[in-house]
Amino acid sequence: MSNTLVTKVSEVFEKSLKNGFLTFIPSVEERIRINKINYQIRCIPSLKKKPTNISNDESVPKKKFNPFLPYDENLYVQKTPNNHHNVLMNKFSVIKYHILLTTVDFQSQLDPLNIVDLESMWWTLNSIKKGNYKELAFFNCGADSGASQPHKHLQVLVMDKNEEDMPPVNDIIIEEGQNFEKGKIFNISQYKLKHGCILFPDNKTITPEDLLNYYKSLLSIVPSGSSYNFLCTTRWMLIVPRSKETYDERVSVNSLGFAGMVLVKAKEDIELIKQVGVETIINSLGY
Repeated sequence: MSNTLVTKVSEVFEKSLKNGFLTFIPSVEERIRINKINYQIRCIPSLKKKPTNISNDESVPKKKFNPFLPYDENLYVQKTPNNHHNVLMNKFSVIKYHILLTTVDFQSQLDPLNIVDLESMWWTLNSIKKGNYKELAFFNCGADSGASQPHKHLQVLVMDKNEEDMPPVNDIIIEEGQNFEKGKIFNISQYKLKHGCILFPDNKTITPEDLLNYYKSLLSIVPSGSSYNFLCTTRWMLIVPRSKETYDERVSVNSLGFAGMVLVKAKEDIELIKQVGVETIINSLGY
């Protein structure tokens, strides 16, 4: 029964796609290898700028429509075992199995993750891994993070285990993390902006309390009031404080950019990335 979650995700994806409740957006992928990171650049000519609905000013009225409350029954997979989150399919998906962990009641995307968020995330990541897929969770927090929905949600990618260099930043974090004490913050050599990684100890069972402690220690590098991106697998956690969302008002980057996965809307943007350099762009978006 260990692959129950992945089986359900696959079934809901296929059914929703067939019945038009979910859109799978075709993309063209290019790889740009720089030293230890084999960056993935995906181009989606059909992608329109998503409406942003995040403001740091809580007094700004929120747009009335909330796709997560009530959620679309056709995109529902299940509740997490702690009953605090709904597992939903992403309605507009570029990567096939892209799921959302949305809080059952409204909570703000500007709030930090709490222990039940991390507990739900950890169950999801481990379920994916046991189902023989690769796992990556991420959380876009704040106006400059690439967030577009004000209702709190983590996002999780279920990736084919045979796809090489996914997520692209995985190998450098695991390799360079061996030089540091497990559970302590370190930096990877190719990111020149402020960031922090933690490689989990592999000789102990990681609890939600451990995850919360790691998360809080990483949050300490985020300047007060700043947006940030959070990424996590079953092996490591990464936080990147953000000073702006886009490069040159053209290339918008969310958490996945710091996993080495950049999404662009036009072929000209791929040319821009090649011309300027993907790491120059990534390193320009923080502190």
